[in-house]
Amino acid sequence: LNSTSLHWATRQGHLPMIVQLMSFGADPSLRDGEGCSCIHLASQFGHTAIVAYLIAKGQDVDMQDQAGLTPLMWTANRVFGYDPTRLLMTFGATVNKKDKLNGNTALHWACISGNHIVIKLLLNNGADILALNKKGETPLDIAINQNNGDLVKKLREMQATAQAAKQSILGRYTANKTFRKRTAYILPFVAIFLIGFIPELTAHWAFKVLVFFPCFIVCNIIFRFMFDSTMAQLLPISIYLATKFWMYLTWFWYFLPYVGPGPGIHLVFFINSVLL
Repeated sequence: LNSTSLHWATRQGHLPMIVQLMSFGADPSLRDGEGCSCIHLASQFGHTAIVAYLIAKGQDVDMQDQAGLTPLMWTANRVFGYDPTRLLMTFGATVNKKDKLNGNTALHWACISGNHIVIKLLLNNGADILALNKKGETPLDIAINQNNGDLVKKLREMQATAQAAKQSILGRYTANKTFRKRTAYILPFVAIFLIGFIPELTAHWAFKVLVFFPCFIVCNIIFRFMFDSTMAQLLPISIYLATKFWMYLTWFWYFLPYVGPGPGIHLVFFINSVLL
C-alpha cells in the first residue's frame, strides 16, 4: 500500500499516535499507494476527531486525491452517519466540487452508495441536484441505476422543485421550504378570518358572494402550489392554533361586553378552551 506510519495510524483511528508522529515531523499530506493523504483516509473510515485535527493542522478541506476525490466525496460514499460529513461542510468543504475521473459530485457519490443521511445533509447545504457528471448523469440517474426506489422518489421530488425554481418567480417561492412552511401556518388564520368576516359585512349578499369567490380561488391556488405531504402535516397544528386564536379574540371583542362581571362564566370558558 506504500503507506507511512502516519497513514496506518490514521486508518486505525489512533489519534494520540497521529499527534505524536506529527510532533516528530510526520507529513500528513503524503500520498499512499492509492493516492490518498491522511485526511482522505480519515474521511473514508469516519474518524471525525482525526479529520478535525488534520484540518486544525492546516490540511486543505478540499484536498483532492489521485482520482480527484475530496474528503467530502469519500465520506458521502463510505460513512453512513452525520459526521465527518457535517464537520467538513462546517469547515467550508465545497459541496458541488467534481472529481477528475468521473466528474461526480459528493451527491453523486452518496447516491451510488444509497447514503440517505448524507444525501439529506448535502441537499440542505446547497448541493446541486441537477449537476451532471462526465456521462451526463444527474444524482437521480445514479439512484435509478442503483434500483433504489425510495431514493428515486425523494430525488424526483427534489429535482422537480429545483427545476421549477429556475423557471419562474412563482417556482422560486414554491421551491422555498421556509416560505411554504410559513404559508402553511398563516393560511388557516386568514381563511378562518374571511369565513367569519365576509358574512358579517353590511353589504348586499351579491357583493358578499363576489368577494367570497375570489378569496376561495386564491386560497385554492395557494393550497395547490404550496402544499405537499410535508406541509400537509403542519395543517392540523396551524388550524388548531388559528381556531383558538380567533375564538379568544371573538370572546374578548364581541362577547365579553355582554357577559356578567362574575368570574364563573369566564372560568368555565377558559377551562374548556384550554382543554380543547
